[in-house]
Amino acid sequence: LEFRRVLFRSLHMDPSTVVHAALRASDIVLCHDLGPLTHPELFAPAVGDLYRRAYAVVSRADARMVFVSQASMDAYRDLYGDNSDMRVIYPAIRAEIGGQGAPVAIPGPFLLTVGSVGNRKNQAASIAAFARSGLHQSGVSYVICGAREPGADAVAALAAATPNRKSTRLELQ
Repeated sequence: LEFRRVLFRSLHMDPSTVVHAALRASDIVLCHDLGPLTHPELFAPAVGDLYRRAYAVVSRADARMVFVSQASMDAYRDLYGDNSDMRVIYPAIRAEIGGQGAPVAIPGPFLLTVGSVGNRKNQAASIAAFARSGLHQSGVSYVICGAREPGADAVAALAAATPNRKSTRLELQ
């Protein structure tokens, strides 16, 4: 029986998938961060609700946990205590990904922010810092791209109101 449980172990690449599964202690759950629980104001309410349910399932099942950072593991411990098997495995850094060259539509050197656009990623502070840095005077542009989330309109308005905004390009999906 123990052999069979190990043979049919499930790997959940995101905690949210456990709400639709019969999670067992032998299953493994990959956790990138606990932001929806530790900083709920930065996420849509439905996202926080989903992750609260998911992490409650993980904790009750005492599933095996793999975290991508010590900070994520510490946040989980603060909220739920220890599961019997918890470890940090840092994502590999692939050197071959870099050095592809600049996208053709963006001339010259640029600072690039990729990820959801809104309050959570704090692009407002990045835009303000870029404006203060004087980098635009050296020909450096700032490019922000990503999907909309709460606060995206405020980020877009700030980018549009930033002096030398020709150097700040915002792509929202």
